[in-house]
Amino acid sequence: MAEALVENGSVVTVSSSNATRVQETVEKLKKSYPSASSRISGHACNLGDEATLEDNVKALFEKVGKLDHVVFTAGDSLAQMELATVDMEKMKKAGMVRFFAPLMVAKYAAKYLSEGPNSSIVLTTGAVSERPISGWSVIGSFATGLQGMTRGLALDLKPIRVNLVSPGAVKTELWRDMSEEQQSQM
Repeated sequence: MAEALVENGSVVTVSSSNATRVQETVEKLKKSYPSASSRISGHACNLGDEATLEDNVKALFEKVGKLDHVVFTAGDSLAQMELATVDMEKMKKAGMVRFFAPLMVAKYAAKYLSEGPNSSIVLTTGAVSERPISGWSVIGSFATGLQGMTRGLALDLKPIRVNLVSPGAVKTELWRDMSEEQQSQM
C-alpha cells in the first residue's frame, strides 16, 4: 500500500506498534524511492493497550498533522481460541487492534482529515467476516462487526468517505506462526 501511494506522488506516513519495523519500512521505502524521501515518514503507535489506546492514537495524529487519507491495515496475532476458553479479557485483547483501534483512529482522523468527499478512511477486514472458520468465533465477530462500523462511520463522518475492503490473503509476518492447514483456510 505504502509503495503504491509513494509511486503515485502521495506524502506517506507509516505506523506500527513496533518502532524498529516503522524505521525499517521507512528506510526501505526511501531506498526504493530516493526522489520521494522527503515525502516518507513514520511513527510508532501502540494500538494494543487498552489503557493507552486513545492517547496513543491522539498523539499519532498530532505528530502527522493535516492529511487527506487514512488506510487502516493494522493487525496483531490472530486470536484463535476455542469457544470454551473465551473470557472477557481474551475477547477485549482479540478486538483491541482489529476493532476498537479503528474506532479511535476514525474519531481522531475526523479532526485531521481535509474536509469533503476527497478525503477518506479505508479499513480492512478478512475473509473470515464472510466465510466463518471453526475456532474463530471471536475474531470473526470483530471482522464482521467492521462492516457495521464502516456503515456507521460513513454516516457520522460524511462527507468524508469511509470504506471497508477485504483484500484477501496477504502474506505478512502474522503468517509465520500459522500452520499450513490454517493458512489454507484463509
